[in-house]
Amino acid sequence: MCHTEPAPLTRAKPAVGFLLRTGLFAAVAYAVFGWVFVPVPVRSPDMLPTYRPGSVTFCFRPAVWFRKPTPGDVVFVRVPGGNRLLLRRVVAVAGDSVGFASGRLIVNGRFMSEPYVAEGCMWTLAPTVVRPARVFVVGDNRSMPARTTPFGQVDVAAVVGVAVW
Repeated sequence: MCHTEPAPLTRAKPAVGFLLRTGLFAAVAYAVFGWVFVPVPVRSPDMLPTYRPGSVTFCFRPAVWFRKPTPGDVVFVRVPGGNRLLLRRVVAVAGDSVGFASGRLIVNGRFMSEPYVAEGCMWTLAPTVVRPARVFVVGDNRSMPARTTPFGQVDVAAVVGVAVW
C-alpha cells in the first residue's frame, strides 16, 4: 500500500483583496452617509404629522448644491452658532410676500393650500417680503404657539439639504 505524506501546513496569506474591498466599502459608506445622505434624527414635534419625533430621516445634501430651495421643499436649516439642524418646509422665496391670517398661510396675497398641516392654528403675522438670498421656512405642526417654534426668513446658505424619507 502506498502511503503519501499529507501536504505540509502553510499559513494562509492575508486576504489582501478582501481587505482592500472592505476598506473601499467603508470609505464609500463614510462618504455617502457623511456627505450625501446624512442620517438625521427627528427630535422635535415641529414637523408633525409629516415627521415624528424619534424617527430618522436623511438629509440629501446635493439637492441644494445645484439649485435653490423652492416652495414645498422640506429642508434642513443649520442653526447659527452650532451643529443643530432644524427640519422645516419652504413656503416662500426671495421677493415673495408671506404672512399668516387666522392661522392660514398667505403668499403673494393668496391663501395657500397646505394639505400637510393636520391642525390649524391662530397664528397672525403681517405680510413681509422675503429678502434676496433668503427663503421663508415654517414647520408643519401649526398647533404649537408661534412663539415656541422657530420659523421665518433664513439665508439660503444655511439650507444644507432636503429631507428624503
